[in-house]
Amino acid sequence: MSNYRILQKSILSTQNQPTEKTQHFRGEEKITVPDSLQIVKYPDDVGYYLLYLDKEGNELTDTYHDQLEDALAQAEWEFSVSLEQWEILEEDNNTSTQTDLNHKGDHIKSGSDLLAERLRKKLRNSSG
Repeated sequence: MSNYRILQKSILSTQNQPTEKTQHFRGEEKITVPDSLQIVKYPDDVGYYLLYLDKEGNELTDTYHDQLEDALAQAEWEFSVSLEQWEILEEDNNTSTQTDLNHKGDHIKSGSDLLAERLRKKLRNSSG
């Protein structure tokens, strides 16, 4: 069992075909298209890992990102995964430092804040 926390996951659908903007290899063999993605965090690491998983949940490959927003952007760039397609499994405790006010008093939003805001907006639009 891995010692990382799964923060978010997304099951890829037919609308999430690879954009072919990047390719991943294991040795000289190109890996298959993943069935799902997860954003995870290791206890002693400040960064985020975007895991590419097969049908059985086995890791095919991963990418490392300094910010949660960068991992979300990578998934969108590679597979057109929208923020609404992510299921939040666990809030990241480190995002609270990103929600502090900056010197001008503007609110800096974390990836979780942005996702929650977009989901609220989508729900408002669909119910109205």
